[in-house]
Amino acid sequence: MKKGIILILVILGCGLSKINAQSKFGYVNAGELLYLMPEMKAVNFTLDSFERALGELYAKDVKEYEDLAKKCEAMQPGQMKDLCNEELVKKQEYLYKAQEVYKQEAIEKQNKMMAPLNEKIIKAIKEVALEKGLNYIFDISMGAVLYWEEKDNVNKEVRKKLGIAEDATLDNLK
Repeated sequence: MKKGIILILVILGCGLSKINAQSKFGYVNAGELLYLMPEMKAVNFTLDSFERALGELYAKDVKEYEDLAKKCEAMQPGQMKDLCNEELVKKQEYLYKAQEVYKQEAIEKQNKMMAPLNEKIIKAIKEVALEKGLNYIFDISMGAVLYWEEKDNVNKEVRKKLGIAEDATLDNLK
């Protein structure tokens, strides 16, 4: 029985090493590719403009709250001041909710604008993998790969497919 189990393990081990020997790997830095894409400038401009507009809306809401607070503070104690303070509390609750809504809108806008760029990167990576006969391409920007050989770097080919200049770096964007 033990000999049978050992034989099975040896056969499985040989099979796995054969599969491993046939696998070809590559890696890219997808985070860097994303920020180097020519389309990224327009996306950043649009997102900045959108976030600035949301900030202006929020600032307007805050101004209304501050004006109401001053008005309530100036009132004499009584029913009108109590009503004003209740309105102030409602306005404050609205501000908290508005802030969350504005944040969510900004995130949704960013996701919507980044999705086509991410899809384009994935398509380019798949094309390079097929061209080079690679079974796997790892994204080193995620930090999951602890070691890689430079010969497996397919960034250059993916950059070419994305229209990113060979000498483009993140430092050039600043």
